[in-house]
Amino acid sequence: MIQKLKICHQKPERSFHFNKKQFPLCSRCTGFYFTIITFTYLFLFMNFQSNLFFTIFAYLLIVPMGIDGTTQYLKLRESTNFLRLITGILAGIGISILIIAIINKISINIILNY
Repeated sequence: MIQKLKICHQKPERSFHFNKKQFPLCSRCTGFYFTIITFTYLFLFMNFQSNLFFTIFAYLLIVPMGIDGTTQYLKLRESTNFLRLITGILAGIGISILIIAIINKISINIILNY
């Protein structure tokens, strides 16, 4: 299923393995997608309200993944699976905050225009 969606490159050397079987996502995507799903639901149930501070914080959480991915792509260094996982988790939290900010903005517009 995940292979058909093409949401991850699934390179074996960049993926976690359990019992000699490769995870369906690379380590960065594992942290990224798991965190987006988990934190978006968590923020929704907590009635989290985003503001300018949280929006800036969200973008800052995405930066480490960009730096890690870019420096690896430019072959300046080789990242590790643990670092990929951590940067994926941080970016996932950042994206979750932005998703909630968008949901809040849409909700407010719907209420005000109703």
